[in-house]
Amino acid sequence: MHVGSWPLPLGGIAVHIQRLAHRCHAAGIEVEVFDPYDGRREATPAPFPVHRPNTSPLMSAILLLGKIWRRRTGWVHFHASRLGTLAHIGGLLLIARRGSSYAISVHGSFTHSWTDYGPWTRFNARLLLRMMDLVVVVNDEIGALLVDEIGVSPNRILVLPAYLPPISREHLDGFDEYEAIMRSHRRWRRDFDQQVFITGAPRRLYGFHLLLEAARDPRLAGVGFVFNHYEWSEGEPDYARRILTELRSAPNVFLVEEVSSRTFYGLLESSDAFVRATSQDGDSVALREAVSCGVAIVASDCVVRPHGAELFKTGDASDLAEGLVKVLTSDTAGRCEDLPDAAPALLEAYTRFART
Repeated sequence: MHVGSWPLPLGGIAVHIQRLAHRCHAAGIEVEVFDPYDGRREATPAPFPVHRPNTSPLMSAILLLGKIWRRRTGWVHFHASRLGTLAHIGGLLLIARRGSSYAISVHGSFTHSWTDYGPWTRFNARLLLRMMDLVVVVNDEIGALLVDEIGVSPNRILVLPAYLPPISREHLDGFDEYEAIMRSHRRWRRDFDQQVFITGAPRRLYGFHLLLEAARDPRLAGVGFVFNHYEWSEGEPDYARRILTELRSAPNVFLVEEVSSRTFYGLLESSDAFVRATSQDGDSVALREAVSCGVAIVASDCVVRPHGAELFKTGDASDLAEGLVKVLTSDTAGRCEDLPDAAPALLEAYTRFART
């Protein structure tokens, strides 16, 4: 059972869980998914059960613990970025766990979040992480933190970027907005020589404001910018309203919200560069998607990025503009080597780390 976000929306963790669950299913493993976060949205269809209760966080936790209590075999695999919410079930999980093996994939900016946690959250996070049979981390920095400060055994840590290739375009789609959006995009695109793509939530973390500022550089006058956003109402509503208002009024911006996977690929593959302007990060599934599509990468230097990415100083819009100019005027700048499929290593880890 995978526990975490399930599309929609198409955030990095949700896409990772979706593809991993499908790969497990294709390998003959019995699969189910429990998404405790947002039962208000319609879940993307799957050939296995996807539980998405439309209830309070407390009731979702109770339902999840009930499912865990009833399991006697197999794996329960948690997926999280900052662990803040998930950490608080650590003590209860000690009571609910029975014969299953337990794994957690730590995505995102966990190393930054850890310093912000209070004593109670840290206590629960330590409890949760130490009881795992397998801890998957997306970079070495998170792995070192788990060993040095949290006391997780290095023998139970697997460092593995979260990217999994798409299953198939047809299988993931099932939405009808593609033709309409791409038709509108083609009309907009005629006015621009090149195109830059960015995706994420309109929160400061994702740096939408930096790309808007960089786009004012005269050297980028012939460039159009595609912004794909999701979860706009969460996190920082004042910032989101201001940024989205500015995006909607900018003639060099094509703005879309929570598009289907088919539309996402259509917009990404028609781009000359992909920007990852985050101030904190893990590995970034979206960045890996761009690499797999052969799109040049311009990314903040807040974490280690794939070899070949054009880096800019985190939070520096002028340096971002310089990186974009360099990539858009070169055939080689920002080109990264594709990442191997992580699914075989994960499936092998399920066998190697399973409780006997």
